[in-house]
This record gives sequence, C-alpha cells and structure tokens, in this order.
Amino acid sequence: RGLLQSRIQRCDLSWNCVRGNDPPLEDDCIALLSQSLGEAPKLWHVNLSFNGMSKVDLRRLESGARASRTLAGLHLGGNKVKDVLDERLSYVNAKRRREAMFAGENNLAEQLQAAGRQGKLLERGRDHLNMADDRDSKESNSLGDAITVETAPSPFLVNNDDEVDDDQYLYTRIIGTKDVPQSLEWQRSKHCWICERWHEIRFAWTPGRSDSDVQPASRKLVQRSDVKVACRCAFDDWKPHVCEKIKKSHQVWLLVPPGDRQYTFELSAGSSTVTEAASDAGREVLHKKNLEAALWAGAFDNKDEDEGLITNVHTVPPGDWDDVQFVPIPEKQAVVVKQKPKEAWTWQKSLFAPAYEGAYEHPFEKDWELAHCDKLVNDDGSTKALMKANYGEFLSVYKLFCSNNKAIFTLGWNDFTDFTVSADLEVKRKADADMVFFGCCTTGPKNPHLNPKKSLCRFQFLDACMKLALIKWFRTKEVATPLEAAQKLVERVAPLVPTREEQEDFHSRVWREDVEDAIKHDMDNLKRAFKTHSGREDALSKHKMCSFGEWQDMCESLHFVDPTVGFTERDVNLCFLRATRTPDDELHDEHAPHRKLDWVHWIEALMRVGDRFSESENVDMEPYEACIQLFERVAYEYPSGAEKRRRAKLAAELDRKQKEEKAAEARRPSVEEDMKKPPKLSAILKGARGLGAFKKK
Repeated sequence: RGLLQSRIQRCDLSWNCVRGNDPPLEDDCIALLSQSLGEAPKLWHVNLSFNGMSKVDLRRLESGARASRTLAGLHLGGNKVKDVLDERLSYVNAKRRREAMFAGENNLAEQLQAAGRQGKLLERGRDHLNMADDRDSKESNSLGDAITVETAPSPFLVNNDDEVDDDQYLYTRIIGTKDVPQSLEWQRSKHCWICERWHEIRFAWTPGRSDSDVQPASRKLVQRSDVKVACRCAFDDWKPHVCEKIKKSHQVWLLVPPGDRQYTFELSAGSSTVTEAASDAGREVLHKKNLEAALWAGAFDNKDEDEGLITNVHTVPPGDWDDVQFVPIPEKQAVVVKQKPKEAWTWQKSLFAPAYEGAYEHPFEKDWELAHCDKLVNDDGSTKALMKANYGEFLSVYKLFCSNNKAIFTLGWNDFTDFTVSADLEVKRKADADMVFFGCCTTGPKNPHLNPKKSLCRFQFLDACMKLALIKWFRTKEVATPLEAAQKLVERVAPLVPTREEQEDFHSRVWREDVEDAIKHDMDNLKRAFKTHSGREDALSKHKMCSFGEWQDMCESLHFVDPTVGFTERDVNLCFLRATRTPDDELHDEHAPHRKLDWVHWIEALMRVGDRFSESENVDMEPYEACIQLFERVAYEYPSGAEKRRRAKLAAELDRKQKEEKAAEARRPSVEEDMKKPPKLSAILKGARGLGAFKKK
C-alpha cells in the first residue's frame, strides 16, 4: 500500500517470499503489488527475484506491469517464470501441430507413432473428432490439452513466442531517457540497462566530415544524396540501427553499456552497401581473432579471415540515473487509414482538358468585327446572335473544304465553288459569286503569310457567306430581313457538318478514362514520337511544335494512308486541321502557332485519326478502342534505346537460328544420295552373321 502513495523510483523486494494466497484473494499482497506496479507515480525499477512466485502470482503481476507508465525494469529471476513460458510454448507448439494436421501437411498416424504414445494420443484424436470414447476425462497430454483448452494462455509481458534461455527472466523497456526514444513495449533480456548504468550516446555520420577518409571504392556511394545510413555496434551483436537524417547529419541515439565500445556505419544506396568508419571520430583496427564469434555474428561476411576491420571506438562513461524525469508517453493508437473514395473521372481534370475550346465566343467576335458584318446587316443585333450560336458549324465546314488542297489554312477559289454548290448557295449570276469571293479576299489586314489575298481566311469566309445569303434571298425579295436570310444560310450550312465531327459528340466517343490510361502507359514513347516530328520550323527559343509538314511526314512513315480502311490524304489534312487550336485573332501572331500542334493537340490529332479508322467497315472496333490501338502502334515505332537494343538482340538471335537451320539442312543428304552410298562394313558383317546362323540351322 505504501508504494501506491510514495514517490519511490527503485524498490528491491528480492528474497522476501512475496507470494499470493492459494487460492488467490482480492486483497492479498500480490493483488496490492500488482496495483502498485500499475499506479505508482514514480516507480521505475523493481527487483522481485527469488520470491518463489507461482504461475498464478506472475500472471496477476503481469496486468500491473503492462498498465504502468513509468516502470522500466522488472527482475523476475528465481520465480516460476519458466512454467509460465513453458505453458505458452506448449500451447503454441500443439497448435502448430494441429494446424499442420488439419492442412494435410503431416499424416496423423505418423505424428502419433513418432510421439511413442500412439494408443493414448489416438484416443485424444477421437475426442477431437467427436468419436466414441469411454476413457476417464481427467486423463490428458500436451496435444489433447492444447486442443481442448478453451482459453489459450497469452504471451507473458513480451508479445512473442520465441524460446528463451533459462536465465533470461529480466524484463526491460526504455522509459525515463532524455534523447533515446521511449517505448512501452517490454523486452526480455539478460542485461538491465538501469542496473548496469548504460549511457545515452549519439552516433552521427555527417557528410563532408565523416567521409573524408573512406576507402576509394566507397567514395562514390557515400557522396550520393540518397544514401541511407545505419549504425552497427559490437555490444548488441552488430545489429543495424537506422539513422535519421536531421539537417545535414544522419544520427541515432542508443543506450550503450560503459567501457570501450566499437561501432561502425553501414551506408547503402540502391543495391550497393558499404561499411565504413567515421573519419571525425576515434578509430581502431579490429581482427576477427580478437573478437568473440558471437559479437562478430557474421555481420561482415565480405571480409577475409585475416583482414582487419576499421571501426570507431568510443569510451562510454557510466550513466547517471539518480534523478529520472518522466515524460508522458502517448499510447500507440491503431492507425486507421482512411481510403478516400476514388474520384469519378471527368475530362475536365484529364490531359484532354487543354484541347477543349468551348463555344468559340471570342473568335466569332473578332471575325464579325474584321468582316464589318454589323454594317452589312444593319439590324438590332439579332442576326449577330443567330450567327454566333451557329458559328461552330461554319468553322467546321470551313476546315472541311480547306482540307481539299495543299494550302490547308485558307480556302481557294475552286474549294469555295464546291462549297456554294454543296450548300445550294449558287446565285443566278455566277459572276456575282466570283465577285464576292475576290472582293472578300482583299479585305482585312495585309499579311502575305496569314492573309495571302488570293484565298479566304477564316473571317473572310464568314463575310463571303453573309454576302451570298443577302444576294440570294434578301436582294431578290424572297425574305424581308437580313435575319431571315441568315436563318436560311444556317439551314443550308448545318447539314454539311457530319454528326461525328461535332465537338461534343467526338469528345463523348474518345475522351475516356481508358484512353487516357493508354496514353499514360506509353507516355515516354509517345513523347519521343512527338519530339521526333516537331521543332523543324520553330526558333531555338520557342517551344517545339508539330507543323503540317512534320505531321505529313509522320503519317507517311507510319503508313496511316490506307485505302482498305478509307483513310486518304484528305483525311490526314482534316485530322490536322480539326486538332489545331482556334485563336481569337488568326492574323495577330506572325509565327502562327495556331497552325501547328503542341503536345496536347498532337494527341488530339491522333485520336481523330483513330476515330476516323473506326468508321471503316473493315475495322470492327469502337472509336476508343481504335484510339488505344493507334497509340500502341505509334509507341511501338518509337522505342527507347534499351528497347532497340533488346529488339536487335532478339533479331540477331533469330537470324542466327535461321542460318543454323539452313546449314543443317544443307549438310543433310538427300534420299538419292543416301541410296548411292555403299553400305557400311558393320551392316555387312551383321548380315553375314545372320546368314551363317541360318545355314547352321
């Protein structure tokens, strides 16, 4: 009772016959001692050796020792600890044998025969299998007890089932230290770090100081930034202790017994490992013959028998544990890993997002301004609103007819005539249509490259469409207002846009999670393909982009043009045009980046090729499947250097085997040659022996 209220740190109750009653009582000395161990505020070290405590007494003390937040050393030698451990070990061994029998790993009869008690154990087996048994129920053995015991004996203090030496009944844990990390986990040991006055020592490896005199073979490894360091000490059988990197130093705090203690550092990076002594600490050369075999423990098997090991040495003074300051240790709580539900895939958060262009509001406003359509229609803005809502269709038709010629970025005279015929926009006088074309070509800012004045760029095409509509319907009095003429124009242009080419419909077919996964899987090879076919027309300081000429070269090298699937050169042009970015002002930048493909729009162009492949009757695939297959095809054609070497090695091996087969075939004689060869002497003698035996008979 006194321990509960005292602030005693060390208590020695050895050789005092401290035992419990039989049967145990709730208020006997063992019950009070267990309560004191668990609740005493400063109790740090207790010696209960040689008190003759029974298994029951020790189990009652265990609950108090586990509950304590300050107890760091508990001596239990000279008590029935071995009986407690043997009870647990017997149960564990029997359980393992039982599991082996149930799993079919061992035959039951063989186990019973090996035990030498076949009859008795076989009857125990019948008990377990609910077979008839007239035996006295009090008879038992280890295997039967393990099978019939309902409550398994738990491990004693230490949560493992390892076998222990007879004198290893001392239990310690690290509590009350200043720098060495504290722990509530008990350890079974032969040494008490409190009684032997172990000292807290810091072991440190500092790059730049500790590695100034390492072996030449280790210099490259120890200077790597990703090196990992562990400290090995002779006093604990050279067991590695992982060092934590704090600022520029790798360090670890350990409890070390007093005396001259050898230690060294193990440095590893990747698959390489070296053992070195720190240059900024005391060192000495150790030989295996000067150390006990148990201390060497095979930790340095790569050393020759006579070769010395350079280690650090540190003289450790006895530890001062007269006044221990207890720091509260939080209990370990089960780490609950909260798995966030997988977020639903959306193209807005994918790599396709930069290719989305929306409703083309800003490009339309700029084209409407450059074409001076407000003066042309001269209304309250209703015509502009109608054309703005349908501008995407005009843009799609513009790219469709531009793809018919080599100058794919502007619309030539012949292609414009095809457009007027296809949209039924022909006027009574063909000269009027020609005048509209040539008149619109000369409008806008002058730029020989972007506005060649011989073909229609984007805003000029919108201007020409509006003028044709007014000439065809408004001037002939078929409609009363420019708005009605614009409505008829939209009705004629809209059917020219294939349903598959509408932006939203195309995105719903190929902008999918599995397509993005296929791109990421072959990202390196696809990036290599893009790099190969980009940057030819870019300045050195500009980002590399794929021009139309480079796109054509890539399609030719990959043999995209295939009449069997209906993919023509016009489709090559159209896929490039539809994948290009639509700028607000196409005449603003002299370098015309909108006429080239960056990485995302290059991927978009490939997806349009795959989507076009899936339209063929000879291709039985969905659009997204065709895109995935196309990415795999492109990735295969642009392998890494290692993959090229692997393929070359396989090709050389295959070629060698083919040559060997041909050489073997050439050496093999034909049937006619076999018949012409004279018979061998052995065959003649064999025939002669047979003939002689026949005559003898």
